[in-house]
Amino acid sequence: MSRNAKEAIVLAIDCWRAMSAESTDGTDDADAADDGNSGRQTQYQLSVECLENIIRQKIFAESKNEYQLIEFSTAAAAAGNGYRLFNSLSQPDFTLLTHICGPLRDHNSSASPSNVMDVLGLAIRQLVETEKKFTEKKIALLTNFSTFTDEDYKRFVHQIGYQLKRFDIQLIVICDFIPSSSTVPPKQLSKCQLKALKLMEYIEEQDIGYYYQLRKAVHQFSHFVGKKTTPAAWYSTLELGKGLNALNIPIGALMKAQQFKKKTGIVIFKPPQQQETLPAAIESGATTSAIISSSMDTNDTVDVKPSLATIDGQIQLIVDNQNNSTGDQAVESGTIYQSAIDGTIKNIEKEEVIYAHKYGQTLVPFSDDDKKSFDYTNNQKGMRILGFASVNDIDITYRMGQKSWYLFADPRPKKHNHRLVFQTLVAALLDMQSVAIVRYNWSDRSSPQMGYLMPLIESNNEGNGDDDNMFLVFTQLPFDEDVRHYSFPSLYSKPRFSPTDDQLAAVDGLIDSMDLMTAGIDEDDGNPSEALLTESIYNPQNQYWFQCLYHRQLYGTTKSTEMPQMSDSLRNCIEIPRKNRQKSIENLVNISQKFPLNSIKSANKQKLDSISSQQSIDDLQPDIKRVKISTDEDNKIAANIMSNIDGMIDNREPFENVSKKLDNQLNELFADRNTVDANCEQIVDLLDFYRKLSLMYSQSKSFNQLMLTSVKSFRGTDFWYYLLAKELTLISMNDCSDSDISQEMADNYTNLSADDNEDNKPIVVKQEPQ
Repeated sequence: MSRNAKEAIVLAIDCWRAMSAESTDGTDDADAADDGNSGRQTQYQLSVECLENIIRQKIFAESKNEYQLIEFSTAAAAAGNGYRLFNSLSQPDFTLLTHICGPLRDHNSSASPSNVMDVLGLAIRQLVETEKKFTEKKIALLTNFSTFTDEDYKRFVHQIGYQLKRFDIQLIVICDFIPSSSTVPPKQLSKCQLKALKLMEYIEEQDIGYYYQLRKAVHQFSHFVGKKTTPAAWYSTLELGKGLNALNIPIGALMKAQQFKKKTGIVIFKPPQQQETLPAAIESGATTSAIISSSMDTNDTVDVKPSLATIDGQIQLIVDNQNNSTGDQAVESGTIYQSAIDGTIKNIEKEEVIYAHKYGQTLVPFSDDDKKSFDYTNNQKGMRILGFASVNDIDITYRMGQKSWYLFADPRPKKHNHRLVFQTLVAALLDMQSVAIVRYNWSDRSSPQMGYLMPLIESNNEGNGDDDNMFLVFTQLPFDEDVRHYSFPSLYSKPRFSPTDDQLAAVDGLIDSMDLMTAGIDEDDGNPSEALLTESIYNPQNQYWFQCLYHRQLYGTTKSTEMPQMSDSLRNCIEIPRKNRQKSIENLVNISQKFPLNSIKSANKQKLDSISSQQSIDDLQPDIKRVKISTDEDNKIAANIMSNIDGMIDNREPFENVSKKLDNQLNELFADRNTVDANCEQIVDLLDFYRKLSLMYSQSKSFNQLMLTSVKSFRGTDFWYYLLAKELTLISMNDCSDSDISQEMADNYTNLSADDNEDNKPIVVKQEPQ
């Protein structure tokens, strides 16, 4: 569809009392309960909801399409002919939406049924007689065909259908029942509705329209969508080689996926005494100046230009209430700079402000000219291939950036030699299982980025042999400053932490029961299909924001109006599918039995809980210790101790003095558990240093004694798990001839019982399964 495409759609809804029948779309009670519906909706309620969703969606999408509403079989008809034209063809607005959500929703028709063919003839005349130009013209008919006859079918075939073809108008039938659908059994349909099924089949055969099931149409238009924009390709060159032998391949690039960002709000002037008239002015589509003019008693037009200024870290709106020469109120923009001079805050001029940057703890000022010279410029827009690497060498954790570019051969040049080079490069990368490492510059002034090009060939569904489905996908790579280094304790330090076969089987069963490949239902044939597809899930945060914005506009800004709850259709998209939820119950119970979870409480915590709540919290402060936060000084503990020991070794002091010094230093650290909790990794490094030193001097008794006494008292703490991750254990006879520890005892060191004090033993409180 072209960028300037514009459609004209006539919405015709049946308001006769037969539409008050309950919807017979086949939704079972369980699905209705999941949707939050206590009872079935009538066909008329669903039809009105469908119209509301259509107009609401198009308003937020800023659609250029124009809509006209026709109500038929209604007593509100102006000429007594059973139908009423609510509006002429126009872009969707809140006036039409308010009518649909208000009078049309609450309508109770006592009129006689209108002839559907007469309504279609009226809709065709409205589309044909308009002087506006449209690329497409459509009629959306919402009815249950409760009075459809053989004469109506013949009239459609010989007259209405002919006019639809002649004027190239598409007819869209939105009905509670459709052909080839298992939702509504034919036994539940009347003779008139069975004839309507024949009409829908004829519409499809003659290619003059199509039909929708009513509830599916409601769901399809239930989501808010933003304004559609046509993405513009980024055209540049892909440079291969250097110097005179360089090969420049003209390329284009498009983003396959990009995060949707809703429009930012703007600041408007709203007089506090005019709380009720402002929403009405906004609703009528008035401009900002018109809004304020209608809200004031005077005839002055206010030119609103709000601005933000930074004052002491706060954002303030600068408003100048002085009238200018024309008598209008003007809003001036500007930034106020303030500084504390001699203990008082004074305003300073803009010319006195200079840019500065921190270099360590010092602020380095520089001028605007210096700032320009500091900027990195290379004047080379595009991509340059720096080399090639195996695809296995690209770690998935190094993929960064918020978007990926799809590169293709530029189709604009008349000569297509570059396309052959591009396709050859893609094919070669695929054969070699390699990627191209490239330098990327968006523009001449942008900073360079590092990335790689992954070859990709997508299947050509048209089967015409076109090679435009060969791509190179660009993904950004980090520089050294971007990579963060973490160290995590190993989960496989000891066999007793490995899961059993029963535990693995329980988790496998849970994964199988929550498989999404068969959790959904295909809308066409009703067979199992994949659920929660990315293409069908909308961002719940954006959707709920649009829902609240729509609710606020529809019902005003009074404080008594509460924000709506999240819609049922949106809630179902972010919850576990009902089929998976039912299948996984047994597996979840099995996992809770295989993996019993315990809540650990220390003795001090139990004593604290037993103290009367009437006791002052100040009296409890000495008994409550907060975990000490590790600082740069704490991180130097291990380095300082090891430095002192290295000095003793350089002075050739005997190992007895060195080990005694280490024992004293470590026992001082072990005396304060908060210090141990804050410096687990550093203390474990100290123990590792102690062990290696003992092996070097072939004297292991002092180290083993420390490990069997002081270290074991920390069993079950974070420090203990760091010790396990380091795989630090006793020195056995196999490691040192001086040792009296067997290899079996050294291997089972972590399984030995701890000689903890009774007051410090952890109390295990079993948590009851919920």
